Amino acid sequence: MNEEPLLQSREEALELMDLYENLLSLQQRNTLNSYYRYDLSLGEIAEESDISRAAVHDALHKGVARLLDIEANLGFLKRQKELRQQAQDALGKTDPKQRMAALENLGKELLHGI
Repeated sequence: MNEEPLLQSREEALELMDLYENLLSLQQRNTLNSYYRYDLSLGEIAEESDISRAAVHDALHKGVARLLDIEANLGFLKRQKELRQQAQDALGKTDPKQRMAALENLGKELLHGI
């Protein structure tokens, strides 16, 4: 069985958890932390939590679905990635005037766009 639920990568899961994990139930938070941060298998989490492997699987999938739903509604991670990309693009400009203009625009967006 593939144990990677619904998410493209561990990095994406960790980014979403950093932003939204406090909005999960305690069971979901503990399960996702064990799985993604501590790299425990479903069986190890089940044994540690004294619940069935199926319950771990359910909590994992519900927790991931909840994170994705929250991100779909709030979009903080998407926005964070966009701003990082804008900063990289601005810093990648070789012309000092273009770089300064791009950084000024990014600064305005950060101050007024959030």
